[in-house]
Amino acid sequence: MNSGAHHIATIEQLLNSSKEAEATSIPQTIAHTQNALALARTTHEGNYIWQCIERLGLLMFRHKVPCLTEQDFLEGIECAQECGNEHKGILLYLQLATLYKEQSRYSEAIQYIQKAIHIAQQHHDIATEGLSYGHMGNIYYELGEYSLAFECLHKSLHIAEQEGNQRVIQSQLNNLGSLYHKLGRYSDALQYFEQSLTIRRDIAHPILIASSLTNIGDVYRALHQYEDALSFLNESLSISESIQNNHLIVLNKANIGLVHEETGNYNTSLQYCTEALELAKEVEPIQFVADLCCNLARVYNRSGEYNRALDLLDQSRVIALQHSNKDLLTIVYYNLSQVYENLSDIPQAYKWHKLFVETQHATHTEEKERDIARQERLLTLQKAEQARLLLEKQLMQSEQNALRAQINPHFLFNSLNSIQSLLADTQTEQALRYLSRFARLMRSILDNSRKASVSLQSELEIYQLYVDIEQLRFQHTFTYNVEIHPYCDVEDMDVPPMIAQPFLENAIWHGLLPRKENATLTVRIKPLDTNRYIMEVEDNGIGRERSQQHKTQSTPMHTSAGMNIINERLTILGNLLNLELHCTVEDVIENNVCSGTRVSIILPIQTIRV
Repeated sequence: MNSGAHHIATIEQLLNSSKEAEATSIPQTIAHTQNALALARTTHEGNYIWQCIERLGLLMFRHKVPCLTEQDFLEGIECAQECGNEHKGILLYLQLATLYKEQSRYSEAIQYIQKAIHIAQQHHDIATEGLSYGHMGNIYYELGEYSLAFECLHKSLHIAEQEGNQRVIQSQLNNLGSLYHKLGRYSDALQYFEQSLTIRRDIAHPILIASSLTNIGDVYRALHQYEDALSFLNESLSISESIQNNHLIVLNKANIGLVHEETGNYNTSLQYCTEALELAKEVEPIQFVADLCCNLARVYNRSGEYNRALDLLDQSRVIALQHSNKDLLTIVYYNLSQVYENLSDIPQAYKWHKLFVETQHATHTEEKERDIARQERLLTLQKAEQARLLLEKQLMQSEQNALRAQINPHFLFNSLNSIQSLLADTQTEQALRYLSRFARLMRSILDNSRKASVSLQSELEIYQLYVDIEQLRFQHTFTYNVEIHPYCDVEDMDVPPMIAQPFLENAIWHGLLPRKENATLTVRIKPLDTNRYIMEVEDNGIGRERSQQHKTQSTPMHTSAGMNIINERLTILGNLLNLELHCTVEDVIENNVCSGTRVSIILPIQTIRV
């Protein structure tokens, strides 16, 4: 085994070990994946770099372990693109969007989700498109746009149900439960959380099961059904400890502490809240730690341990000021006023209560400003959607215009005349063969007229039918070749239907026929970059200048109309896909002599379906 193969085998072994370890040890599964990534980077194995980053991204967000940065995700996306695996690496876009969401960079998050949706649509990947809508719903949830969140989450759920994708179904049911919980519709929240839990138990995923149990327990706490709340939270805590998921351990202990606080069991509440805080200091973001400090301070205040409460509130206040977290400051100031009121220190109680009122007012003002900003973002998104729909409408109209240009009456008339001549010459078998091809060509053109794109493989077959009939008409005075670059998978590439037909027609009529002998027509497919490819139509005919002398007055008009329609289609499609698409026509020069014409059409590897 050579060194390259040995490195790949080692990387794959580490990734397999990572998956095996996830059920028993989260730190171990992350360590295996990080080692695989380090080796992939050292050996420049780009295809494994993006896979390792994607795997770490899943672990990072599933287990709340910050093991990747923005630059890591961007590196993964770049590697996936360079390896021609942009679609397979589509989860990296959603993971980066999730990171941006956690950093409150919502506009950037939306951009990457939209990119993921676009890639999914290009590859007709309905499942990932649905997953992406789920991520978009979570962004709108964070922005407080609950109606839009509801719409996106339901769209994701509907697609997942159509696909039978249980993992996405359980996720969106859980997200909808969180949405209803946020809105205070606890019975609806319970219904969705319980449906999600049922599926999670079926797929036997301990982390997801524990998460659902936590959510249900928190709803029961909000309903003041404390016995049920403790039952679910304790079950979740037991699972979380068995799989060493520190985030869920912290969350459950904190929630159990809150239940005991609300029921007046302050000693038990102190125990759980203290344990949650100590572990959170090791594994959670600092602002989450500050929230837990507030929780514990409130319990100390209620149990009469005022100095401890003040110490914790001061820690929380410092963190809130450092991070400009006015929501947290509002809570801290309120609790400080309560502690000093219990201490009968009226001046201090008044001071902190005044700060509480001022901060609360400022928070409400900022919330109004955020509402305006949210509405502006929504208006921008709506305008972009309207522009996209207009472009799609224009594209559909352009496709209809292209159909009219493709079915040239002269071609129809002359083709049928040629078949009729074969019948007159008693060449019945050959006539039937060409009649069959003519019928297939007409049917394909009409079928494809309703589509914005077809597979390149199908399109090349149609070109073959068209050229076969033209060869019959002109008694096989030219040959036809198709050259496909080995990196091009024509079955997985798209093309607007009959995009090159006018150029084939022009090459045959005005380039090759006047040549008389050794005439050749070639269609060439070759890659340009990760998103585009080139289709060339080349002939070794007499060239553009001499062909002008052979054209009639009517023919140039048809050719010119076809060219205009193609450029219109490419412009509209390029605007939809945010790609530069165009076609160029040039003479083929050999030894300073024109030896033909070459048309180059820049096309997207995948387009859209309208």
